Amino acid sequence: MNYDVINEVCEMKNLTKAAKALNYSQSAVSQTIQNYEKSLGITLFERSKTGVEPLPFVKPIIESIRIIAEEEKRIKEYAESIRDLQQGMVRLGCLARIATKWFPDIFKEFGECYPNIRYEMMAGSFYDLRKNLKDETIDFAMVSECAAKGFAFTPIIKDEMVVLLPKGHTLAEKETINIQDLKEENIIITSEGLDFEIGAILREIGVRESHTRYRFNDDIVIMKFVELGFGVCVLPRLFLDITGKQFDIEIRSFSKKKYRTLGVAYPNKEYVNPAAAKFVDYLLKWFKQKKNSIENVIL
Repeated sequence: MNYDVINEVCEMKNLTKAAKALNYSQSAVSQTIQNYEKSLGITLFERSKTGVEPLPFVKPIIESIRIIAEEEKRIKEYAESIRDLQQGMVRLGCLARIATKWFPDIFKEFGECYPNIRYEMMAGSFYDLRKNLKDETIDFAMVSECAAKGFAFTPIIKDEMVVLLPKGHTLAEKETINIQDLKEENIIITSEGLDFEIGAILREIGVRESHTRYRFNDDIVIMKFVELGFGVCVLPRLFLDITGKQFDIEIRSFSKKKYRTLGVAYPNKEYVNPAAAKFVDYLLKWFKQKKNSIENVIL
């Protein structure tokens, strides 16, 4: 129902003038009023040679129509502002270490283009982020390809998986580590267990969660325990670039290098939050432009 038509007729009290103001034909305006009156089962206007006038007993209806017309206008204006990114919310998720490495610069640069966009970031484990995506409490997440299973995924960067060793460990004498070298070692694992890329590597040598003594949900704790000689572990190099330098540990690549792929995961659905869609587009372009300064970008 086009409430603007009835609202304009009430203002002008003349079908011809109302039609001209709305850029409609007079017959279209007249038909709109007749159809609405028919749907209500009452007459709204008294017709005369000089024009039309709302009947006295329908004034509450006319006032409601005026309010609805104004609210429709506000809704359209608000929708337009969202489409034009004059306002909106971007809800994203990622691992805490990733959040601190790249996103401050991305937020700053994107914010210069779209200063009224707001952000809500949820930092958590891959398990947390998968649940957030499933519950649609976030628009997208930066996760690994394994963690993105069941969601749409756009790959961005390859992250090398490396071995962490205590100083003086016999394997530290080697330049690279064969996966079989870890078979007799005490393996420290993350809280994600063997479900994702690290687990896929460790399963190659038959590691089971029941075989491991230590399992931590924080990479800093893991690195400290490696430093103190409690065992060895496999972690992404990205984590070490951010926090690994503060620990006295040895880092070695695998003889046959192993990687995980990080990218953007998002629910498979037709509707996409316009602000989030624009942010993801900017995010992908940002990484593409940083190819020369960030290793292993694959866009």
